[in-house]
Amino acid sequence: MEVKLIVFDKDGTLLDCDAYWQEAIRLQLKGLADRGVDEDTIKWCRVSMGINADGSLDPDGPWVLASSYDEKIVLATCLYQRLGWQWDRIQELLDEVYHELEELMCLETISKAIPGVPEALAALQERGYILAVATTDNHLKAEAMLETAGISHFFADVIGRDLVAKGKPAPDMLAMLAEKHGLMPQEVVMVGDGLPDVEMAKNFGAIPIGVLSGAGREQALREVTGHIFPQVQSFVHWLLTQK
Repeated sequence: MEVKLIVFDKDGTLLDCDAYWQEAIRLQLKGLADRGVDEDTIKWCRVSMGINADGSLDPDGPWVLASSYDEKIVLATCLYQRLGWQWDRIQELLDEVYHELEELMCLETISKAIPGVPEALAALQERGYILAVATTDNHLKAEAMLETAGISHFFADVIGRDLVAKGKPAPDMLAMLAEKHGLMPQEVVMVGDGLPDVEMAKNFGAIPIGVLSGAGREQALREVTGHIFPQVQSFVHWLLTQK
């Protein structure tokens, strides 16, 4: 069955996530410190979120894989265990931190397409493929980042974690997109740098494609799919030369 819809993960697949993640981490931890959280507790929060001492990220950790909602649960649990603060107070504090983070993040300086991605998306669009994004981010935030990176016009749909009952690796995002466009799972490709991306494709019955441009690990991806490429543009070149 011919592929008609190609769905992409955002961070690490379409966008260079390093600058964005590092700035978000800095602002998040600064927000905690500004609200009286001590240094030792902040270090514990870093560990719990999968942020290593050298600033690198655990590809299997919450910072890379979790939604904002789940991130808050991890951090709230750390603060409750370490500080003994009332749960409601912690929730209010984290809401403030995340709201401040969104206001202070300068998307213009940190939302950048991975080199070669715009050209690859243009080639797919010219061939008539429907293009979409499925991300653990809030869909409005994702749309803003894609717009700033100059590639939002390529996508018919941007599906965020906030629009579905279950996030990756559950098939909900792909099911929503397939239903909207009247497609069978076999007509859908999912391209991502993380294990949850390719697992979501497998769980839906779509075609999973792994790329090595982000935080994902090749060995883990190979356990789910044999279709692995260095980056999006090499996948697109391969796809377009199959016809």
